[in-house]
Amino acid sequence: MSVRSIGQKLGAVTKLDDLRARCEISEDTECWVWLGGCNSAGDGRLYVNRKLVSVQRAAAILDGRAPKDGEQAFNDCRTHNCGNPAHVLVGTAKAKGKFLAKTGGMKGPHRSAALRRSWDTRGRSLTPEQIREIRESAEPLHVFAERFGVVKSTVAIARRSEATECVKGASVFNWRPA
Repeated sequence: MSVRSIGQKLGAVTKLDDLRARCEISEDTECWVWLGGCNSAGDGRLYVNRKLVSVQRAAAILDGRAPKDGEQAFNDCRTHNCGNPAHVLVGTAKAKGKFLAKTGGMKGPHRSAALRRSWDTRGRSLTPEQIREIRESAEPLHVFAERFGVVKSTVAIARRSEATECVKGASVFNWRPA
């Protein structure tokens, strides 16, 4: 008995028809909305070749367009759990970012969250001594930016005390009101 026939007996997804059978087909958008298991974020997950993958990645693999190392599978239809291979694109994270920016997918709360993550990492490029110097001085932001080799927004974050995690001894456990 072949591996494929064993998988079919156990109900595994081994072909596009198996994937389609586990989806609800939207008549107006032609999206295949996954009805199976999801992760905590609500993204559809299933096993393909004994590996847990997203519904989009499964659709690409079963369609013969398996993403290579460093590539992702993502939807162009913007339906959260669509597994229609005609709606799935395969590309790098950079290509996905360009696609989302072009189609407006990085507006609203998603963009805000991405910006917050980038702000959280900017302040870490300064040492605790540099942050103390920035906070104690009234010099303009651009002076510090040039001196320390960072962008002005990094200096502004340090000055506004948003980068306290890199100040030696900073902790919520030893904080005292002024």
